[in-house]
Amino acid sequence: MISPDTPTNEQLRLSAVQSYGLLDTLPEEEYDEITRLIASVCDTPISLVTLLDSNRNFLKSHHGVAMNESPRSISFCGHAILDHVDIFIIEDARKDDRFKDNPLVNDSEVVFYAGSPLYDADGFPLGTLCVFDTKPRILTEPQKMFIIAMAKQVVKLFELHKNKHQLETTKALLEQRNQELKEFASVVSHDLKSPLSNITSLARLLKEEYGIQFDDSGNQYIDYIEESSLT
Repeated sequence: MISPDTPTNEQLRLSAVQSYGLLDTLPEEEYDEITRLIASVCDTPISLVTLLDSNRNFLKSHHGVAMNESPRSISFCGHAILDHVDIFIIEDARKDDRFKDNPLVNDSEVVFYAGSPLYDADGFPLGTLCVFDTKPRILTEPQKMFIIAMAKQVVKLFELHKNKHQLETTKALLEQRNQELKEFASVVSHDLKSPLSNITSLARLLKEEYGIQFDDSGNQYIDYIEESSLT
């Protein structure tokens, strides 16, 4: 067995994968519909939507298997993303030096693999849409084209999820800032009311204690001060 190499732009690729916020998320019907359909069209028992993390192959959708991740070191998908191809096919893994001693081949009896890399807008391969079988297979051209076309649809679902995630993050940030603004306004209002209250009290005291010593204009000015501090 030969473990897949690490792409030269791996850190950028991993950042792209993480930006979608899909790792460790629960299964979703939109993806499960695609894997069921792909398995049916290709007549294979297993179909997956995968995302390649730093050391694991996360299965966003897994038709025909119960696991939701596997080690990247033994993944077929790790090899599939290395060359910029539309589809990566292994017709008989038992005859391929990269896979013939692979635990997936020896223990799970995987023989056939076909995977189309999931390229984002910048060309980073995020994972694959793939099918497996326990016997050698040769896909027809329409089947190959169908896998490639559906891989593009998976990426569109990724983009929708990413946009929704960004909108929710922005909404939460705006709500937090709005709450902070309300709290700030409350503090400012309180700080302003204290000196204004003191001015009102002082104006009333002046009028009560010395009002008789002021002429009409003086008392009117004191009234103005009191009224202004209340508005």
